Amino acid sequence: MTLSGISRGDALKTVPRGDAPEIDPWPHQGRSTAGEAASPTLERVNQPRLPDLQPLKTNDSVTIGVGTGLWAVALVVLLIARPAPEHQWWIWTCVSGICGGLFGLWFVRRRDRRDPPPTPRASDGQGTATPPASSTPPPPRHGDVAR
Repeated sequence: MTLSGISRGDALKTVPRGDAPEIDPWPHQGRSTAGEAASPTLERVNQPRLPDLQPLKTNDSVTIGVGTGLWAVALVVLLIARPAPEHQWWIWTCVSGICGGLFGLWFVRRRDRRDPPPTPRASDGQGTATPPASSTPPPPRHGDVAR
């Protein structure tokens, strides 16, 4: 039984009504013929693609610094409050969070120090798809037969 109250077996039983053609209630399952109209799901595929989104410009060092600072505050609170022996792992969780934050700060600053990749400019003549001319032929590829 389905939500509509009709089981799939009942839905597949079609009753011919005069000269009207039989309608398959499950056209997307099983067979496909060339004369059928495109399904609604395929119509979305043929629509033009939206442009890719550009990444947001964020200050990752500040975000990581705030997170690391919050782990440090939690560590200080736990060291003052002295949790029960079965909750000593909370202290090590804070230490791990601080170490992860320090690694994140190091990684982001190292990434930001690197120069961005050069963008090709049309006026320079660089960035064309044509490879430089060479007097020697390229080596044969695997499977090529020498003639």
